[in-house]
Amino acid sequence: KPPRAALFIDLGHRSTRMMAVEQGVIQASWQIAAGGHDLDLVIADELGVSSPRANLCKSTNFHGVLFSPAFACACERIAIELLKILACYRSAHPSGNPAGVYLVGGGAAVPPLRQSIANILGLKLLPPASLLPGAGDQAAAGVFAAGGVMG
Repeated sequence: KPPRAALFIDLGHRSTRMMAVEQGVIQASWQIAAGGHDLDLVIADELGVSSPRANLCKSTNFHGVLFSPAFACACERIAIELLKILACYRSAHPSGNPAGVYLVGGGAAVPPLRQSIANILGLKLLPPASLLPGAGDQAAAGVFAAGGVMG
């Protein structure tokens, strides 16, 4: 039985791309105009700082900003847009759900965004180590960085 498709979601700075990949071949690709920059704008508004400073606050979870209600809403908005794409994919491929989701790009390192995507899409987040055998603890960093070269 051929393996089911997996989704790759590249959580970039200005946009987010989702690709359905089966047996190493991209079957479909979609893009939404929302990404890490949108999360930075929410943080900038919450903390009253510039967007570049907000990006630093995001990476350090300054004052617990990643767990603010506004940040959670922004993560959910991105996940809901991805769910709309997934619904279209499912209607075109009624034989089954994708096996799971690989998150790549810088946004993949943001725990609340990862959790929102997993919860709203209802799909398993697949471990980065399965893509880079032998990478050990460095697998996640390598997969997150891969988003930069996918765009």
